[in-house]
Order: sequence, then structure tokens, then C-alpha cells
Amino acid sequence: MKTMKYAAALAVVLCAWPLTTTAMAVTIKVGSGPLTSHFVLESPNVGTRVYDVHYGNGGPTPVDAYDLFDAILAADPLVSATVWNFGSAQVPNYFIAGITFGGVTEANTALPPYAPSWTHWVAGGEAGFPAAAPVPSGSWSQGSGISAPFRFVEPGSWDALVYADFETPPGVRPISSIPDSGGIALCGIAALAIGFFRRILPQ
Repeated sequence: MKTMKYAAALAVVLCAWPLTTTAMAVTIKVGSGPLTSHFVLESPNVGTRVYDVHYGNGGPTPVDAYDLFDAILAADPLVSATVWNFGSAQVPNYFIAGITFGGVTEANTALPPYAPSWTHWVAGGEAGFPAAAPVPSGSWSQGSGISAPFRFVEPGSWDALVYADFETPPGVRPISSIPDSGGIALCGIAALAIGFFRRILPQ
């Protein structure tokens, strides 16, 4: 059983970050703890949202990207998701079928060429099928499901869900970066206190 805990608060930062190729990205801090991994949501409706997820030691069970995404869904009232399990109850293999942001849903395309759809990208940590293996940090690679045993995160690793074709990587560079004084001047910060609740709809 995982022992990760997340604080019921968001710190929302609107910045022109040097780590993104987009004109503007929203950076959101989720949870608490000494470790941090990053999760990006990117689509025409969502825009670019970079979640810095803070957490503690996951205990005997390693932390996977599904843990990060679950924390985001619990903390961000604007986001909900439909999740499909292509594995089993004992060994789940979760894929995102649709994400609703601000009341607008972007769902995977059911017919060829199946685009746009939500595509998983990773940098750092371990990912792959039929078993996860180390993946390079600092550049994006396609993932194979957001849950263990196909994805394990590590401090500083990045995950992203992009609503596009299957070849378009995120517009955010997967590197840690702090905005300079000019970038900080463009930032507006708001703290939101909210309750936790799950909004995943498994199918």
C-alpha cells in the first residue's frame, strides 16, 4: 500500500517559462514532501499546464505516473479524466481515454488514424513494455502506460499527456528551470485551498 500523502492546496503560477516553447505556461505546485516530479498536460483546450508534484517516499511500492496523475486530479478542480485499464486488476495498465478541463472534454479519436488522442511521453525514471527500463532524462520518449510495472518515476523525472497525433512531443523541455528576474515579473501567483476527491472514471 502506498504511503504517499499530498497537501490539499495548489500554488498556481502563470509564467513565460524559459523551459517551454509555448508563449505561456501555467505551472502548478501540488502536494508536499521532499521529492518532486513533473507532469505536463497539453492540448488546444488545456493549453500547457506544468504540475510540480511534491511527495514523500512511496514506501515498499515504487511511485508511478498514475500516482502523480491521481494527485493532480485530486488537487485541481478544473481537471477530471476517463481512464481505461488495458491490464488486469492485479497488474493494471492505465491509459487516458479523455480529459475534461473547464467543462470541455477532449477524448481519444475512435477511428483511424486515431488522432488526436492523448499520448504519453516520459523523460527520466523507467518506462517501457513489457517491463520498464531506464529512459534518458532531458529529452522526451514515448511511454507505454502511466502505471507500474510499465512506468516508474524518480525525483526530477517528467511525464506528459499531449492531445495531438502520436508524433508530437510536448512543447515543454523536460529540464528543471527557474525563471530569471524578467520571467518572475511576468508571474502571477494564487493559492487555492481545496478538498481531496477522486474524479477518475475507470472503464
